[in-house]
Amino acid sequence: MGKAKADPALATATRLSQVKCLPIRANVTSEAEFQGAIAQAVAEFGRIDYAANFAGIGGPHKHISEITVEEWEQVLAVNTTGVFISTKHELLQMMKQDSVEVYVPFGHLLTL
Repeated sequence: MGKAKADPALATATRLSQVKCLPIRANVTSEAEFQGAIAQAVAEFGRIDYAANFAGIGGPHKHISEITVEEWEQVLAVNTTGVFISTKHELLQMMKQDSVEVYVPFGHLLTL
């Protein structure tokens, strides 16, 4: 979620609930960036107990015969590698905390 969408989302979440929110912009295909996002969340909240990984892209809006290998690899990087990276580092943090919660990774690609 880019900053243009993160700021209104934060305002709405704050208005509708008493839940504290921290929007963090990170490239899920970059392990270093995601580790930084985890560190930011832990610095703000002290721990991570739940995670939901919803990052995903549908790829370019053109005929499949026109999609380049590079464009396809970007879809795979975000939708597959991104979920792996985020799940890995969320679990590493949770394991440090002696968390008793169960974490089940899931994701969806929606066409609206």
